[in-house]
Amino acid sequence: MTPASSAEQQLRAENAQLRAALEEAEDTLRAIRSGEVDALIVETADGPQVFTLQGLESESNRIRGEILAQVSDAVIAVDNEEHVTYLNAAAEHRYGVRASDVLGRQLSEIYTRQWPSAETETGMWSALREHGEWRGEIIHRTHDGREIVVEKTVTALLDANGAQDGRVGVLRDITTSKRNATEIQRVNGLLDTLLHTAPIGFCFLDLELRFLRINQRLAEINGISAEAHLGRQVHEIVPTLIDTLSAVTGRILATGEAVLNHEFSGETLSAPGVTRFWNQSWYPVRDGAGEISGFGAVVEEITARKQAEEQLRAAHDTFRHLVEHSLFGIYVVDADFRLMLVSVGAQKVFENVRPLLGRDFAEVLRIVWPEAFASEAIGLLRRVLETGEPYHALSTVQERADIDEDEAYDWKVERITLPDGRLGAVCHFYDLSERLCYEARLHDNETRIRLATEATGVGIWERNIHTNALRWDRQMFHLYGIAPTPDGSVH
Repeated sequence: MTPASSAEQQLRAENAQLRAALEEAEDTLRAIRSGEVDALIVETADGPQVFTLQGLESESNRIRGEILAQVSDAVIAVDNEEHVTYLNAAAEHRYGVRASDVLGRQLSEIYTRQWPSAETETGMWSALREHGEWRGEIIHRTHDGREIVVEKTVTALLDANGAQDGRVGVLRDITTSKRNATEIQRVNGLLDTLLHTAPIGFCFLDLELRFLRINQRLAEINGISAEAHLGRQVHEIVPTLIDTLSAVTGRILATGEAVLNHEFSGETLSAPGVTRFWNQSWYPVRDGAGEISGFGAVVEEITARKQAEEQLRAAHDTFRHLVEHSLFGIYVVDADFRLMLVSVGAQKVFENVRPLLGRDFAEVLRIVWPEAFASEAIGLLRRVLETGEPYHALSTVQERADIDEDEAYDWKVERITLPDGRLGAVCHFYDLSERLCYEARLHDNETRIRLATEATGVGIWERNIHTNALRWDRQMFHLYGIAPTPDGSVH
């Protein structure tokens, strides 16, 4: 039961009580007019009073007036020309007038009628002529501009010859009830709109977990129509959820509190054999007395998200594996400049890096590099992260604390999208120190050989086995009397 339907039931119960009281008052009026009763007991401010209905007509009229004065509904009588002949205390209060001021005046000076339709007005006069009585709803506009919705019973008054001599109306103010009913209808309309247009599922269950209401989205998730859910228990439609759902609803009954963002998984009729995932929030639905009368749920399918998360984990694991097992030097930092991954190749160069994972990369660089080089590298990395422009250069590192000799590296830094969708940067580096050392030694050897051959007058030439290009030293050009070319090539 929804809060709106609970309020609606309460309103209906109040209306039923009011109608019963109205019928009782009408029965009393009929009994008074017909002389069917000899006495009445009326609750007054001074307690119950007994009124006898025997005696002279004047006394009878007085007693009738006393009785009608105690009726909580407004009672107004008019003659055939709609002059007011009677007005009880409730009518005075309801319409803001005094009986002494309006008796004998036109009824229109108390209120004017606003009929729902011309057919309703015609129907009242026809009913009075044919049956002597009419009941219906109408709007009264009072002399001070208020609008009152009334449930009205009009009875024809007859003279001694049976001719209509006026009419009496019993008027019950139902303005508040109508306003409440209109508001309930508005809320129900909004609820229906929300239920049928929301991209997530909604449902209401009773205490035995039977579907009372369900929207189209949740019906689609479960694989059968919304109408086919109504009156059926959850285990008849989604049997794999019943144990988990029983635990959740049991917790709600025990604590009276909602259970939010609970993850469910199972199979449905729409996709048998396929495990699906939902994020569900369950809350208690209470009746007018505040007692839990059922449960409401908001259901969001997260199967696609769970699958994406699994794929993301797999991609992240693959990425991590490729980086960590690379023989090249690789660092990976995230957009917050934290060191995320470091390769085997990098650890060979800097054995103390792995314990620094998760720390600010600027701090890491200052630990493993001299300050001057670390500051330059930090600036370059941040610029790559901000602009997305890659960086590639050869750099020489001097005065490292753990190595006496200078080192040279080939650096390449690029901005990347990490497996979790965030931006980051990957830094590749290759230690050129050993290669440059060999190249320097080779250059020294070549220089020594050249100087030695020049001193002995021996010429040296070489041919590239790949390009077949011939190159002479200066002595060969001298021996053949040819001017040397800048690069020593011979054509």
